[in-house]
Amino acid sequence: MSAKKIKPFLGALSANQDASAMLKALNIPAGESTAERESIAPVPMVLGTASPELAQLSPGQTVRLPISRLKRSEFNARVYYNQGEVDETAESIRQSGQQVPAIGYVQGDHVVIVDGGKRLNACIAGNIDTLDVKIVEPPLTPSAEYLNSREVNIRRSVQTAFDDAVRWQELLDKGMFPTTADLIAALKTSNATFSKTIALNRIPATLQRIMTESPQTSALSIAYEVSMIFSRKGEGEDQEKLEAIAEEIVQQIQQKELSRSQVIDLIKSKLEGPKQRIRGETTPVAYKGTRGHIKVVPQRGEIELKIKGLDEASLEGLREQIQAILKNSAGQ
Repeated sequence: MSAKKIKPFLGALSANQDASAMLKALNIPAGESTAERESIAPVPMVLGTASPELAQLSPGQTVRLPISRLKRSEFNARVYYNQGEVDETAESIRQSGQQVPAIGYVQGDHVVIVDGGKRLNACIAGNIDTLDVKIVEPPLTPSAEYLNSREVNIRRSVQTAFDDAVRWQELLDKGMFPTTADLIAALKTSNATFSKTIALNRIPATLQRIMTESPQTSALSIAYEVSMIFSRKGEGEDQEKLEAIAEEIVQQIQQKELSRSQVIDLIKSKLEGPKQRIRGETTPVAYKGTRGHIKVVPQRGEIELKIKGLDEASLEGLREQIQAILKNSAGQ
């Protein structure tokens, strides 16, 4: 049984909602009336691959740029894109044209795309030569560029915990925030959420990408439990073995839509293996014409004598013999 794939409803995106969200996050006026928006660039200016005119572009202009003149923002909050959505976006652009311009700023001989990464990926994947881009002022700082991008993605409900995990670690590694506490404060999140999110980086990138394909496995509560599998690496566990176990667990979560408690139980059973039944060693015995057995369970340190059918005198005699043996043993 394969994991159920949920196709995106692309019709939910509109020019007013999509483009103005990033403009608002960047504190750039989006324009109030339809006439004002149309006056910006009803037909985008077209620049060639060798055009030196990028530096002369002004914020507010919409231009049609060759893909070779574009590059992704390294501080875009989103890291992972659903390939199915990218392919559908490429097909939509081919059939209906680009309905919403991407947003970017000029940096040297390129325009950095701060909003519209999926559209850029779609053009690259679909061999579409150009992308319409609305030019904005460059962000004041890289950290501001990231925070603005994350705000927009959260509004669209496309930001995943894995996107956060990768970018938060990069921001710390690059020293974009003086301390972890400063980053947590800027994100307006809790210490617990931050710690769980950062822990997702223990999961290999290839498995992270698989997990982002499903809402079930991209949820922080469940993704964190999966990440805990790789905390056993320091206990001498083989990385390859852990990856195989984790991949199998992820497949089951996606196929069966398991809850967090079910995921915890599944992980425990996979890591510990099936429970082995403890069996004792049984030896037949006979006493006073009756039969029984002695059972020894070494794993538990247990010994058991069981004889049925003794009369009262024989039972008392056997008890006295056992007590005498134990008494003598204790005195040695």
